[in-house]
Amino acid sequence: MSQILLPSNATAFEMALYGRETCGWSPLPCHLPGVENSGGVRTTFSGKRPIICYMQYRAHLPSLSQLREWQETFTTDAGEPNWVCITGHSTTGTALYVIDTDTPELSQWLQSCHTTTVRTGRPGGGWHTWFTGPAGLYRTKPALELPDNSLVRFQGVEGIIVLPRSLHASGTRYMFVDGLGPDVLKPVPPWLTTCLQSNIEAEQHKTASEGKFPGSTGGRDCINQIWESKRGKGWRHKQLYVLSQELWNARNKDSFVEWALRQVNQRFDEPLDEGAIMDCMKRGWEKTRPDNKYGPLGCVTAVRDYLPWLDCSACPHRRDMLKSGFDTARAHGLGPNEQSVLMLVTTHGYKSDNATAEACHMDRATVKNAREKLQALGLWPLPLPPTLKLP
Repeated sequence: MSQILLPSNATAFEMALYGRETCGWSPLPCHLPGVENSGGVRTTFSGKRPIICYMQYRAHLPSLSQLREWQETFTTDAGEPNWVCITGHSTTGTALYVIDTDTPELSQWLQSCHTTTVRTGRPGGGWHTWFTGPAGLYRTKPALELPDNSLVRFQGVEGIIVLPRSLHASGTRYMFVDGLGPDVLKPVPPWLTTCLQSNIEAEQHKTASEGKFPGSTGGRDCINQIWESKRGKGWRHKQLYVLSQELWNARNKDSFVEWALRQVNQRFDEPLDEGAIMDCMKRGWEKTRPDNKYGPLGCVTAVRDYLPWLDCSACPHRRDMLKSGFDTARAHGLGPNEQSVLMLVTTHGYKSDNATAEACHMDRATVKNAREKLQALGLWPLPLPPTLKLP
C-alpha cells in the first residue's frame, strides 16, 4: 500500500474505501462497542464482529455503492459503524496479514520491522502490526510464538482486523502509530514466514495418497521434490538424509519426520534397512544443532554436495533467503561489492574467488577483499574450504 494519500483525520469508513480501492481488500461494517437491550434480550457488542454475513466477500469485493449503503444503514445516534477488513484475501493478489499483540510494549522483533502499526486503545496496551503477502498463503493462528518467546495472534486467511479510527470498547479509537502509517507497509519478513503455516499446503497437500507432501515445508520446494522423486539406488541415503534435516528445519515433529522418511523409503525399488533409516534421521538431527561439527546443511550445500538434480529456481524459501541477505547488507552498511558477493554466495554457493569474480563481473582482488570483510564480520554464509583461513 505504498504512498496512500490519506488525510490525517481520515475516518474508519475512509480507511475502508482506501483499502478496497488501493489494495483490493474487502471491508465490512461492525456494530459499535456497547450493550443493546432489545425485546428483553441484552446483547453486548465488542465492536469487532461484522454486522453482515461476509463469507462471499473473501473472494469478491463489496461494491462502492454497497459500502455507502452499509455506512448509511448502520449509522445510528451513537455514531458511524466500526469497520474491519478481511485478512489473507485480496482481488489484487496482495493480501493484508496482521499480528495482534496485547502487551504494554510491542515486541522488539516487530518494532524492528518498521511496518504499519496500529495502537488499539486496549487499556493494558494493544497493537496491530500490518504486513502484506500473497493472497491465500498464510493461515490464521490464534497462538503464535515469536523468536523472543512472546505470544501473539496472527490474522491470516479467513481472519478479520479492525481498521484505524474505529472505536475501541475502552472509548478510545484505533490509531496509527506516528510515522508508521499505511505508507510504510512492508511484506511479511523472512524470520516470520518460518513461524507460519502455509494455507496453500494445508489445502493442496492434504494426503500422501494425492502425491503431495502432507506436512509443513516452510516454503522449501526441495521437500516436495524429494517426496515426489522416483530416484532409487545411488540416491537413497542422500535423499533421506537431506529430507530429514529439511523437515526439522520446517518445524515438523520428530514422529512425523520418521513417518515421512519411511514413506519415501517404501517407494525405493530396494528399500533401506531399519538401521540405515535411523542413521539418516540421527545425522539429519545432529546437523540442525548450531554446535555440531559438520555445520548446517544449507540450500546451497544440499544441491552442490548431495542432490544436484534439485531445482531451486522457484523456491519460496530461496527467495526469502535472498531477501534476508539484502536485509543483512543494509543492517551492516555493506558497500556494493560486499553486497554483490554476499547475494551470489547466498544463492549460488562459493567455489573460488575467481569463479565469483567472473559471475559478479569483478576482478579477483575485489572479490577477495569483499570475502575477507564478510568473514571478519561473521556474515560469510558457508563454511570455509580447507584452503581458506580467516584473516
